[in-house]
Parts: sequence; C-alpha cells; structure tokens
Amino acid sequence: MGVIMPSGTYECFNSNCGLYFFGTHSHDSVWHLAISAVSFHQIPPKFPTFIGAGLSGYNYLLDLILYGGSVLGISPLILFFKIIPIVWFVTFTAMALLFVKKVNSSSLFAALFLFLLYFCGSFSYIIRLLNEGTIIGSVALLSMQPPLMLSNLQYAISLIILLGIIVILKNGRIRWRTAFMLAFLLIVSVGYKFYAGIVCYILILSFLFVRFIKVKSQSKRLIFTYVGLFISCCFFVSILVFYDPFAPSNKAGALHFVPLATVHPLFEDPHLLSMPEIVQARYFLQEQHKFSIRLLGIESISMVMYIVLNFGVRIFGLLYVGYLCFKRKISDLDISIMFTIGVSLFLATFFVQSGVWWNTVQFLYYSMFLSTIFLAQFLYALINKTKWNMIFVIGIIVISLPSAIDVMNSFFFTKPGTYIPEAELQALQVLKTQHKDGTVYAPLYQVNNKLEHTSPFALFRNDDTAYVAAFSSHPVYYADEIQMALLNIPYKARKDKIIKGDCSFLNEIQYVYALKNIQSDPGLECVYSHADRFISFYENTDVILYKKKD
Repeated sequence: MGVIMPSGTYECFNSNCGLYFFGTHSHDSVWHLAISAVSFHQIPPKFPTFIGAGLSGYNYLLDLILYGGSVLGISPLILFFKIIPIVWFVTFTAMALLFVKKVNSSSLFAALFLFLLYFCGSFSYIIRLLNEGTIIGSVALLSMQPPLMLSNLQYAISLIILLGIIVILKNGRIRWRTAFMLAFLLIVSVGYKFYAGIVCYILILSFLFVRFIKVKSQSKRLIFTYVGLFISCCFFVSILVFYDPFAPSNKAGALHFVPLATVHPLFEDPHLLSMPEIVQARYFLQEQHKFSIRLLGIESISMVMYIVLNFGVRIFGLLYVGYLCFKRKISDLDISIMFTIGVSLFLATFFVQSGVWWNTVQFLYYSMFLSTIFLAQFLYALINKTKWNMIFVIGIIVISLPSAIDVMNSFFFTKPGTYIPEAELQALQVLKTQHKDGTVYAPLYQVNNKLEHTSPFALFRNDDTAYVAAFSSHPVYYADEIQMALLNIPYKARKDKIIKGDCSFLNEIQYVYALKNIQSDPGLECVYSHADRFISFYENTDVILYKKKD
C-alpha cells in the first residue's frame, strides 16, 4: 500500500510544495489520470496528448472507471491513489484466502501464501551486489516483483480476476453458470490488461482441454467443447471491442517473433551481468546462419539464467511441480497452471511488441505470480515433513526478501523525486476552467531542463508526461512520447515540425501553457513570434497562460 497511497498527495519538502509522486507513478499513473480527464468526452475516445489521434488498441477500462467516478463527483486523483488501493487490498487478500480454503485450510499455508504473494522477490539483488556492492536499486533491474504490484494498478487488479478464475476452476465442475462466470471474468481481464486477458484465456482453455481428455463420457466432452467455444467467442469479441485490432492504423500491441530478444540484454547491458565475450560469441555464431551446438548451448544457458534470476526462489515451486508429476500427484488445475506459466514465459521471451518492443515482459509477471502457488505448496510440504526443514524454509524466505527491502527503502526512506509545484497546480486549475475543446501547447520535454537542479524535481524537468492534460482536462498537442510509441502513434513528423520552427501548428491549438523556468522551446518561440495572435490571461511565478484571440 505504501507503494501507491503516498503518491498524489500535497506535501512540502525543503520549501518545495506541490503534488508529489513516488516511482513510476509520476509517469504511468499520471497517464491514466490524463485519459480519464480528456479521452471520454467524445466517442470514440481520443488520445489525450496527441490531438487528432484516437485512443485505440489500449486497455482503458480502469480509466473509464476513473472517468465514471469524476462524473459522480469523486476526484480521479483520490480514486486512483487512495480508494481503489484500499478496495484492492481487501479484495485481493480475500480472494487469496478463498483460494487457500480450496487448496489447504491450514493457517500456516495461508500465512506462507500471503507472505509470498506480497513480498517474494527476484535475485536481481545478486547482480547489484556484484556490480555495486549494495542491494539498493536492485528491484528495478529485472521484471516487476510483488512488492511493486501497485505501481501498476491495472496489473494488480488483474491478479484478483486471475485468482477468481483459479478459484472457480478449482471447484472442478463446469456448468453453464460456471461458463458465464468465467466468460465475465475473462472479458473484464481483457478490458483491464491485454496480457492478463491472454493469460486468463490460456488458463481456462487449457483446463477445459485437460478435462476433455480425461473424461470418458461423450456428453461431458460435448459440454467442454461448447463451453470452450463460448469462452473463445467471448475472448475474441472482447479483443475486438477493447482493441479494434483490424483498424487500418492500429498496430499497437502487435507481437513479432524475435527469439530471446528480451533475454539478451541481461548479458549486454553493462548494468546487468555484462558478459561481452559471450555476446560476441553469440553474434559470431548467429552470422554463420547454420545450426550450432555451441550457439544452442549459449542460448540455453542464457534462458536458464534469465528464468532463475527473475523467478528467484519461485524456481523451487517450478521444481516442485516436476516432483508432483513424477509422483503422479498433479491435479488437472496444476497442469493448466503449469501450461499457462510455460506459454506466458514463451511469449515473454520469444516475442517482442510493436512500439515499446520489450513490453512483452509483462507476460513474465503472470508466470511468476502463478509459480508462487507452487512455491507455497512446496514450503508447506517441507515444514510438514520434518521440523529440521524449517531451517531451509526460513533460508528460502530470507533470500526472497531483498527486493522488498529495496522497495521499502525507495518508498519509505527516500524523499520523493518528482512533484507538480504549487504555482503550476494553480495555473492548471485556471486552465481547467476554460472551454474543454481547446487544445493546449505545452513545451517539449528536454533532458537539459533537469541539469543543475537537485531532487525533488518538478515533474516537467524529470520526465515526459501527460500531467498538463491530466490536471487541466484539456487535450495536449504533443506530450508523452513513450505512450505514443507504445500505441504506434506517428508522432515523429509532428515533433520534427515543432523542432524545425514550422509555426503552422499554431493553427491547431487554442491555448499555450508557457513554463518560465525552462531553456528555450521551439514551440514557445513560435508563440512569441506570433504574439499578435495570442493574449495572456493568467500569470504567476512559474507559468504564463495564453489563448488565441477571437
């Protein structure tokens, strides 16, 4: 809870007063606020920071809920950072305990499972220790871990849905009422997160297939077939509704087969393992364009190391499943979960995504989450076998904790690095009162604006974000390139036009959000050179607001 709830709070640090944000919330969460503030004033929804583009190929169900809250008079800021996290914590814990009740009613197993769900981490701290001699800053090196779940609220909510599906499947009996419940949860998972929808679909379909293979009754096989077809129809219709994949301009989220593209940076990045000899050997062997045992060995070892470092102690859970298979004690649901883990891991390591290519790593999050189920079962089985195994269990728990310690250091003992200053908040509030259809030009993000300044950084200095759209409720002409790239918005031509001083873009804007404390901005230079077209209607220490003359 400490990962999300302190963000979006008005505070003062060393006389720097404003709205503060921790970690990725300064970018990712502000983006959701921007969508809820701007996108749903028309149908289809519009892209909040690139005027003229639609918001397609994006999972905006959470943002729609935020918008609905604003219509009811609930501040999206309060809803996102305060209310939803509390509801999530209660619901997630309750769903986890409901799953525990289906698997093992022991309070010890419940404690183990909950502890691992919230605090189990990767072995990224080993890399940090080898390179820097400290574990601080290690949690961000590899894939996102449970202590950071709430830094991605859509992902955190999707885990409740995934647990709900597992609980339903654990009951074992598939009826039409069950099918409708599964279909509803699947549709919601697609709306919350594309990756979650695929994972949930794989889990449900694989379970139905396992049951289809095992049952002998033709009538029951027919039921599983019809349910599978119904679930598949719901899945593909929800993809069409939320993502419109056949739109001519919509290539966002498209997957491309590029084996181990997300694995290779582990050995190429100087901040990670950095093994130049191995990398050079791999490139040399790949250029031969023929099968090589040595290349296969390099790639296999790379894959194993990637899995072990990311999964951390959860790797014991995967090994435990192998033991259950050997003993023939594995259930239909266990088979389905293991299959889903395998497919998700395959998607995360053998595919890249259009736009932000490495975003397929999010499939890995679900693999690690599901493997926690088996790790809890493994540790519980060890404890029940002999009391001496408790030493081993404690050891496993201890080596899983550094990620949680690093997160606690970042969010509880380090002052926040980004904030929207009080003066900007006042200017944004004034801008919010203007006509909502007016497009705003805000200065382009420049890395140089961060130079010669110390933490806490004003948000415009720290990152390229959608905060002007989020807090003014106006669409912005150009901002947040990461989201543009992620959704394949053709932004480069527009950026080039601004940078080259082509002032024709002034015909497409109605308002100007001019920051005073920045280096020269080519867009603002256009505004100043055409001062006869604009009038200033608000000014304070940090901002001047302009609007076009009637």
